[in-house]
Amino acid sequence: MRMKRFSILLAFLFLFLSHSAFAQQDVCNQTNNLLNVAINSTTAATTRLVDNTGATQRYIVVCNYTVVLVGNTVANTLIFKQGTGASCGTGSSNITGPISAGSAATSNIVLPASALPFGKLQVGNSLCMTTTTTDLIGGNLTYVFVGPGIP
Repeated sequence: MRMKRFSILLAFLFLFLSHSAFAQQDVCNQTNNLLNVAINSTTAATTRLVDNTGATQRYIVVCNYTVVLVGNTVANTLIFKQGTGASCGTGSSNITGPISAGSAATSNIVLPASALPFGKLQVGNSLCMTTTTTDLIGGNLTYVFVGPGIP
């Protein structure tokens, strides 16, 4: 009897988890809802890419991104983060680890478009990026807003 209950519980857990993953992928496959933001930085700073200020029930789902980092005499690093405020300074947390091009003058790295690299942000949080040098960082990021009344 215990084994049967455990099996049923595992089946429901599997269905719940697989439904969540498919639901997230579905919102990214609805191309009429996709939004786009250019990634373009030549400063060492934290910059807000997608504003979600004041949203109490809406969140951002990152669908994919492509980044080009140009290395120079100092390692060029990018970190995606989430939080509130002009530069995600309140309640901020890193979404990715450091993405780096190294420090060689000819060191470039291109991160290809990747499906759901970090997925859903917390409700009300904006998406920001922190860069560590004045070397060029360029690219593109696609995302959707999800919440009540937003498919």
